[in-house]
Formats: sequence, C-alpha cells, structure tokens
Amino acid sequence: MARGRTDWRLLRRMLPFLKPHRWLVVLGFLLAPVMSGLAVIRPVFLQRAIDNNLVPEVTEGLFELTLLFGGFLVIESLLRVVLMYSFQLVGARVMKALRVGLFAHVLKLRSEYFDRTPVGRTLTRITSDVEALNEFLSSGFVTIFSDLLLMLALTVTMLVLHWQLALVSFSVLPICFWGVGWLRKRLRKVFLLMQRQTSRLNSRLAESLGGMAILQSLGCEDWAAQGFQRQNARLRKAHILSVRFSSMLSAFVQVMATLSIACGLVYGGMGVGKGLSVGVLVLFLRYLQRFFGPVEDLANKFSILQRALASAERIFKLLDDPRLEAAPKPRPIPELGSGIRFEGVSFAYGDGPTVLEDIELAIRPGEKVALVGPTGAGKSTVAKLITRLYEPTRGQITVDGQPLQDLPPRSLRRAWSVVPQDPFLFSRTVAENLRLDRPLSEADLERACDLVGATDWLAELPLGLQTELGERGANLSAGERQLLAFARVLAHDPHLLILDEATASVDSQTEERLQRAVQSVLQDRTALVIAHRLATIQSCDRIYVFNHGRVVESGSHFELLAEEGLYARLCRLQLLD
Repeated sequence: MARGRTDWRLLRRMLPFLKPHRWLVVLGFLLAPVMSGLAVIRPVFLQRAIDNNLVPEVTEGLFELTLLFGGFLVIESLLRVVLMYSFQLVGARVMKALRVGLFAHVLKLRSEYFDRTPVGRTLTRITSDVEALNEFLSSGFVTIFSDLLLMLALTVTMLVLHWQLALVSFSVLPICFWGVGWLRKRLRKVFLLMQRQTSRLNSRLAESLGGMAILQSLGCEDWAAQGFQRQNARLRKAHILSVRFSSMLSAFVQVMATLSIACGLVYGGMGVGKGLSVGVLVLFLRYLQRFFGPVEDLANKFSILQRALASAERIFKLLDDPRLEAAPKPRPIPELGSGIRFEGVSFAYGDGPTVLEDIELAIRPGEKVALVGPTGAGKSTVAKLITRLYEPTRGQITVDGQPLQDLPPRSLRRAWSVVPQDPFLFSRTVAENLRLDRPLSEADLERACDLVGATDWLAELPLGLQTELGERGANLSAGERQLLAFARVLAHDPHLLILDEATASVDSQTEERLQRAVQSVLQDRTALVIAHRLATIQSCDRIYVFNHGRVVESGSHFELLAEEGLYARLCRLQLLD
C-alpha cells in the first residue's frame, strides 16, 4: 500500500476516538476560517494607512484605522486561545480513552503476543506512542488545518490583488514543495527508527530492573550498564539524525521564503508608480511573508505529524493483534457434570517444535488427576490449554461434551483457578490480593487463610489483612507468597483447581502444612495436579506420565509402580535423592 494511502488510513482510524468530542472538533473547524479571514483583513488597514494617510501625509482617519487594527488583533488572539484550548481538551480526552482502550485490549491478547513481545515494547505503545498522538491532536492537528486554510486564503487574496506579482512570487513554490516532500519522507523513516530504538531501550530497562537481584548478586552491574549505554547511543544517533533533517527542512523553507519575497520585491518595485501603489506593494509583501509563515510552521509540524503517524501505525498494529475470543454464541460454564477430555490434542508454540502429540486424557468430576514427567515433557502446557491461554493446533478439548472453544475465556478462568509455581502478588494490601475483584468478606478471606495455615504469620503483620505488600510481594518469603496464592484460590472456590508445581518453591515444613490443608479442601473438588515431587501426588485418583510430549503411562500410584516403567524409575531416583 502506498505511503499516502497508509497515512490517510491511519488518520481515519482515529475518527472513532474523536467522535465523542465531535462538537469541540466542529468548534475548531468553525473558528479556523474566521481566524484566517481576520488574518487576511488585518493587513488591509496597514495598506489603507500607507496609501491614504502616510504617503499623502494626511492624519485624518489614522487613529480609527489603528483602533480597528488593534481590535481585530485582540479578537484574533482571543479566538486562538479558544481554538487551542478546545483541541488541547480533545487531545487529553482522546489520550485517556486510547490508553484505557489499549490496556483493555492488552488484557485480552493471546498468550502468543506476550511470548514474542518484550514488556518495554508494550509500555512504549501505551505511554510514548499515545503521547505522540496527543501532541498531534492537541497542537499539530489544529495548526496544520489552520495553516492550510490560511495559505489558501492568502493565495486567493494575492491573486486577486495582483495576479502578475503573485505568479512571479510563487515561481519558487514547485522547488519548495519538492524539497519539503523529499525531506518529509526521510523524516518519516527517521521517526520510525527513533520509535524502535525507544522501544528497545524501554525493553532493556524493564528487563534489567526485573532482573536486578540477579545482576547485583552476580556482580554484573557494569555489563548491564554497558548494554544500556550501547542501546542509548543508538537512540541518540537516531535523535541526532531527526534533528538534522528537521533543521534542514526549516532552513530550506526559510531560503525559499526569502527568494520568493525577493522576486516579489524586485518585480513589484519596478511596478510602483505604474498602476501599483506603495501601500498595495507593502500589503502584498506582508501577505507573502505571512504565506511562508504557515509553510515554515507546516514544515516544523511535519515532525509532529510524522512522529504521530509512526506512533499510530504501531498503536493500531497492537490493536489489530488478535484477542482470544469466545464463539459467537458462548455457552455457560458447566460444573463438570461429565468432566474434561483431551481428544487427540497436539500443540506447538508458534512455529516451534511440537510440544504435545496426540494427547488422550480425562478428568472426571471430583477426581484428583496428576501429571508427572521430566522437565519439558509438556505438563504445564496442558494447564495452559485447559484455561485457553493457548488453543490446540490439532484435536479438541471438551467440557461435558462441549468444545472448550465455545466457552468464554474470561468466565472460564473465573470458574477454574490455577496456582502456579511462582505466584504473582500485586503491590496492594493482602486482602486486595486475596479478593482481587471478587465480592468476598474479610471473614471469607480469614477462613481461606486458616485452611492453608497462614493465620499465624498474617497475625504478625503490622495491619494483618490490610498490610500493604511490596512489588510482587517482595516483603514476603517464597513460602508466604505461595500460601497466599493457595488462600486466594480457595477463597474463590473454583470448580476446577489446577496446581502447577504449586509446592515446588516452599520448604518441607511449609509443604507438609500445605498438603494437609489442600487434601482436606480437595475432597469434593476436581483438581489437576502437576508436580515433580512425586510424594505429593501419591493419593491422586489417576496419574498420567508424560515424556517428550506424549502420555506414556497412566494409572494409580501403585499400578504405575507395578509396571516398572518411567514412573517407577522417577520414584526410585527421588528416593535416592
């Protein structure tokens, strides 16, 4: 698609965000012609003063002309204030709506997006890119429209005033517009480069801050600083390049304006006294000077426009990224009347190798089913498929006979809960981390904490459930974070509980306490348990043994031991440990 068509397509896609504020936009479009008219009329008073007062040395009427000139100037200034305020307000409101819409979209993106996209890149979309669009809408957009309108009004006025003089003065415009177009294309590429380098810098910064404990513990601060410095140098080079082209653009327009005024001055000077008055020549030169003001302003605003178009392209690319949606007519979440079945399910992450191959397994209501096997065998991928973080590449998963893809993902995930190996806690109170958006009372939260044995150490916190946690629960130990993760899912009372290596990061004493609490809670609950520690899953109703993405064994703990297969070997290895 041609670049011009792409630019218009991007601008058209902004219309839905402008629609709620259309009356403010209409006000701006109505004020702009009035201001252009005032800008054309105001210099006429100067021409009248020269021809009727200054040249013939007549003072009568000069004071009135001066008052009219000042009055028009005040009106134009007031209208400009209203115009700029209207569009600043539009820009602020659109920026808010766009950021909210982007974040809401990110919350519903497929997991594949987060697998391939650094965090810093997404942060750049929601912050810097949206800010660039706001700059264009609040100042660049209104300026570009007003300047184009003023240039049109001045062109028509100068042609009417003295068309021969206008044609001579405009003889440099083809060169001017060609040069501006050539530099504009370079600026667009440079701004795209700047946005990419900014995104990479943000990604490097987010990655370093997230891994700060590792960097400091291994003494790698200098290595991280050097990497950041290299990326920052790339961004600096791109920025210097943009400044270079912007300066060239501004200087080029100024040279063209000087040449145009010089042509008009020479031709007009020869015509003074031959049907061309001094006042008309001054008026024309004033119009010509005013004409190149918007041209230079537009040249400067091209920077804002190109940055905004580059940002819009990246923002709408993010908005076009597919979300995980339910079927057109989603069915309600069943309560596992006949259970969950995997029927010939295969899966691969993107274009990578197959992770799961022809998986057949069943989770019946009230059962505790375990998945075991070596690291990388595909166990955790099963949990991701059940919760529709990913979709099977082949085969299907059914819930009570219904295809899983017919169930709305959000409702599904609220009905089924997962306890991961590394639980995530937010920098809010303990109660908010347990409750999230569920309408749970403090009594419900205290009951869940008591079931997992977290009551004693919660009582030692300064404000109990109202204690503010650090980022990712930094002021808690790994075991305490895991206990809160258990308490959270138990408070939510899910239909299906998935434990994905949920006790791998706690000590033996904490694990024993967790197992006692979990066993009592899971008596009447369906559960899928993924574990490396085989002692934690011996009481499960059925165990599936995974190896290289396939189910190689299934049965109870004692049945699998009797088979003397992979499960038995894994048990012996752990006993030796």
